[in-house]
Amino acid sequence: MVLARVSQLAGAHRAAESQLRVLADHDTLTGLPNRRAVERHLESLLDRVARSTAAGATVWFIDLDDFKPINDTRGHAIGDELLTAVAHRLAGLVREDRGDLVGRLGGDEFIVVVEGDPQATATTLTARIRSAFDDDFTLSDGPAQVSASIGLDTASPHDPHTLDDMLTHADHEMYAEKHARRLDPTD
Repeated sequence: MVLARVSQLAGAHRAAESQLRVLADHDTLTGLPNRRAVERHLESLLDRVARSTAAGATVWFIDLDDFKPINDTRGHAIGDELLTAVAHRLAGLVREDRGDLVGRLGGDEFIVVVEGDPQATATTLTARIRSAFDDDFTLSDGPAQVSASIGLDTASPHDPHTLDDMLTHADHEMYAEKHARRLDPTD
């Protein structure tokens, strides 16, 4: 009886440890990998790119435009629904079986990391990410239209980058697009 109870407790302990690992690496709202998990994944990919065992890497920073007004006027619960809907839509764009990753950096910022030759992936997936925001998002209080500013950076074996280089460059590109959208609201 004691051995059965010890076995049961050991199983519960393993399950709790597993759950803690998931919580440590995933955003609790969207279920996507969090910044820490994304950075670990990208660091590993960039190491393989530098050693020429991966054809390249592309990173997209995605920031929702005018998310704050939705959150403020429709409530934080609806804002959370929108973030979750965006997460699911973006996750549907990547090849999980090939090591691609969609993560939430925090707030209304998302990141997509794709392995492969940037010449073959960057343009196509950028278009798919942009088109993911063409249709309204269905939320419990009605539809929501949201756009996003996107910045990207690439690394290849002949032009490797560090983690900080890639994240900084993609972030700057995203903010440049966001600034340009504010100057030309018809975009």
